[in-house]
Amino acid sequence: MAARWLPILDAFDAAGVDVCYELHPGEDLHDGVTFDRFLSAVGNHARANILYDPSHMVLQQMDYLGFLDLYHERVRAFHVKDAEFNPTARSGVYGGYQEWIDRPGRFRSLGDGQTDFKAIFSKLAQYDFSGWAVVEWECCIKHPEAGAGL
Repeated sequence: MAARWLPILDAFDAAGVDVCYELHPGEDLHDGVTFDRFLSAVGNHARANILYDPSHMVLQQMDYLGFLDLYHERVRAFHVKDAEFNPTARSGVYGGYQEWIDRPGRFRSLGDGQTDFKAIFSKLAQYDFSGWAVVEWECCIKHPEAGAGL
């Protein structure tokens, strides 16, 4: 991965732009450990940063607030998206690749999941976050207009 990404990171550095990796279940970079390994492989490149999406951490049962304590210096963008994880005896986070509505781990409309956004925004303020916060909506239950509050 480092051989692929170093030239890209260097090109972004020459352009003065950060690369933000969205840590996502099932991807090469999906948590702090995999991000740390990647950073080590690319020499802690200054342009290798994080798009923080706590919904992915809820699905992986990670401490998404503690994550900000550890990685706030690398967080440059934020997907405001909710999720819930309701484990069953038959399936876990990927839900046996069932339809999203039937999975134990699924994305929800803001406020309908298990993400504590007040605490997240407090942490981001604590660390003087100056990046983008963008609503990403993928609820499998509500219609998009209901999720948008229309």
